[in-house]
Amino acid sequence: MANSVVYFDDEPGIGVNAYFDFGHEYFRSFHELRVFCDVELGGFVEFVEITDVNYPELKAQGVFDVV
Repeated sequence: MANSVVYFDDEPGIGVNAYFDFGHEYFRSFHELRVFCDVELGGFVEFVEITDVNYPELKAQGVFDVV
């Protein structure tokens, strides 16, 4: 099975925004995100952190179009 790519930004003290090919989800912690991915996606996940550096490229690739 191919890996799913999950793009995320971790806002300390706030939570984790995660972007999947099916939409956006919010989690209270990265651990909660990992558990969700294990259960819902079978654990075959590649995590890509959204940073100020890669945000423009990810936006151009359409990562956030499902939101």
